[in-house]
Amino acid sequence: VQSVVEGSPAERAGVRGGELPALIGGTRLVLGGDVILAIEEQKACHRECILHELRTRAEAASITLTLWREGREIQMQIPVERPQILGRSAPSGE
Repeated sequence: VQSVVEGSPAERAGVRGGELPALIGGTRLVLGGDVILAIEEQKACHRECILHELRTRAEAASITLTLWREGREIQMQIPVERPQILGRSAPSGE
């Protein structure tokens, strides 16, 4: 996890983003955050796997993340919230 959005369910649950800027192979990264190992016991192999698992569980009330932090495996329960689309007004019904 490179960063966690302020006020997000992940931040409220305690997921930690990185704090150490790095340049690896010409790509800027932030290191030192939690490593997502699994979502609902489905192993997370790379970023696209993680995004796919999150999308497929969008209707769940919460998800369980298995993380690697400070040399040990931990699990966290994260509430799922629907994203809000800003700048759109509600349909008027006309």
